[in-house]
Amino acid sequence: MSFNASYIDSWIKVLKSDKKAIFKASGHARRAAEYLFEIRDVMRLYEQTVAA
Repeated sequence: MSFNASYIDSWIKVLKSDKKAIFKASGHARRAAEYLFEIRDVMRLYEQTVAA
């Protein structure tokens, strides 16, 4: 079985065993994205400060 098929198969097993898993995963993904956006904003602010 290829890596991609194994990855998908593992998610299918998780989703079948935990009906709320998709909501938990999406919450984690949202928090990760927010964290990355915060880092981007801090870097932009730093770059503006250094350029001034």
